[in-house]
Amino acid sequence: MVHIMKKHALIVVVFVLLALLALSCEKELPGSLNANQSPRTRLWISSEGTLNETLSKQHLYYYGEDPDGFITGYLIAIGDSSFRGVTAVPAPDTLTYIWTTRTDTVISFPLRKLRDSITVFVRAVDNHFVPGNMPSHSFVKGFPNPYWDKDSNGFYSPGDVYLTALPAAADPRGAVQRIPIVNTPPNVQFAMSPGDNPVTIEQPETTFTATTFSWVGSDDDGNQTLKSYRLALNDTTNPANWYELPSSAFNKDPKEADTVKVMLYVKRQDSDNAGATVDAEVYTGVIGNLQRQQGTLKNLKLNAENVLYVEAKDLAGEYSKAARMPSVPTTKWFVKKPGSRMLIVGDYSFSKASDRNWILNFYHGVLTDPSILNGQLQNFDSYGFDRSKQNNYLNYWNPAFVKTLQMYDVVLWFTDVSPNISAAQVGLFYYVNTLNTERNTYGHVIFTTQYPNSPDTPTPLELRAYNDFAPLDSTTRQLQYMGNGLYVKDSMNVSTKILPMQSGYPTLYVDSITTGGVRLSGTGKHTVYYRKLYKRTDSQYIYEIDTARVKTLPYQGMLELGIIDNQKRFVMFGLPLHLLNGWEHNLPLFFKKVIEDEFGLR
Repeated sequence: MVHIMKKHALIVVVFVLLALLALSCEKELPGSLNANQSPRTRLWISSEGTLNETLSKQHLYYYGEDPDGFITGYLIAIGDSSFRGVTAVPAPDTLTYIWTTRTDTVISFPLRKLRDSITVFVRAVDNHFVPGNMPSHSFVKGFPNPYWDKDSNGFYSPGDVYLTALPAAADPRGAVQRIPIVNTPPNVQFAMSPGDNPVTIEQPETTFTATTFSWVGSDDDGNQTLKSYRLALNDTTNPANWYELPSSAFNKDPKEADTVKVMLYVKRQDSDNAGATVDAEVYTGVIGNLQRQQGTLKNLKLNAENVLYVEAKDLAGEYSKAARMPSVPTTKWFVKKPGSRMLIVGDYSFSKASDRNWILNFYHGVLTDPSILNGQLQNFDSYGFDRSKQNNYLNYWNPAFVKTLQMYDVVLWFTDVSPNISAAQVGLFYYVNTLNTERNTYGHVIFTTQYPNSPDTPTPLELRAYNDFAPLDSTTRQLQYMGNGLYVKDSMNVSTKILPMQSGYPTLYVDSITTGGVRLSGTGKHTVYYRKLYKRTDSQYIYEIDTARVKTLPYQGMLELGIIDNQKRFVMFGLPLHLLNGWEHNLPLFFKKVIEDEFGLR
């Protein structure tokens, strides 16, 4: 009996399937084509229960259904509070849509006040529309005759493309969702170093009255809602200390975080006449496109420690938490008041701080000579940078370091075997070649260096950098070659002559005192790596070494070590000048000749 019932059930199932097949074949007979059916759109957001006030940054999900085809993409538009109560796509449809093929997206609604409501419109598009070469995120406008707004200017213009098949392929009603939102405060933080373990880029521990800061502003409501930044020095309790800087002062992409670079600057004549505090001018951009902003930032302390505070402000009027520089109280930022006509840059590794300090004391003794600018240079200012933090300073070279150099009539730059090429290439290039309109003069440089024990240094890249800022074309490779790839040290006997090649320059002599103040014996030798310098065509040689006194040097002919450019703004010396005040102690005469006669300073 059970077997008979199963057999009857199978016959019924087969009959039903045959009937359905016959009906489906009948629907496909010629002459019975149906009109295209519009797709339908579904929209929801990541939310729990009723939509209460929420953040302006939302993750939207949507999908489409097409009874006679498939979905090729979606049109998404955002309407402001004027669309409150709207439940379908408006007619006429004046919305600006974004085309996408994704079924979800994260949107930051353009909130411009503390509270608002936003309406989201999504229209599914079926396969009767083929987007062709129109990429995702393209702007679409103008229903019932929509077009691809290729230049995103909001109206049809030459080059835009009409999308004639789109109206019939798009869901005419669309999915609509009103979302009440509340503003979120913006964020601001000082720029971070590159790499896997970023840290806040700190200021140099000591600067003069030109210093650069870089920070990043962002807002979950959309970075286009960042309205301004306000800055204060040292005291945030006094409203008069705050300086507001509009976000429009920077070239920015609203899709990206707002990266800001600002220089605080005090003209030399202003700091010379200032008391304990001074107002700082605010600049954006770099040398060549430096833009001064209106107003000044108050309360910059001179010869004292300072702290800068920055807050971001959005269109709703809310402020971020203040970012502080230095970022931690244990780090210091000291602002030194310029006080001399000369700046000496001690380009020495911080691991050689004792050598650098000895050299600075040595130059103090030499420049005390009253014959050099009537003794005006004896109280020179000095500057050094920590090479271990060089990447942190890259934003500092232009413009702040350039403007620092321009506060002085002459810069003496001395280096160890690893000069800071980045700082010199940017700073000295602009200092020497840019007219300082505040002082109506160009910069003047005495650059004294030495070389490492390597035949491949300077590298071709470093030599090109030298070409930018110094009157140097190239150098020889390491001179003391023994064969088999081996090099030995070049030594200079005490009292070796450095001979002038132009009239008026004194003969210099290798000193019997080493860096650090150690006196060599009469037969002692200095170990120094040096090269023959090849000048640029717009320059002249001014010194060569007395090769007869360099006992270990198998080199014939002239070995030039000093160059001056034809504009009389830059002197380069391929030996440390602090080793060349021996015997007749002529180094003061050298400085007098260069600074007064060549540079023309009085």
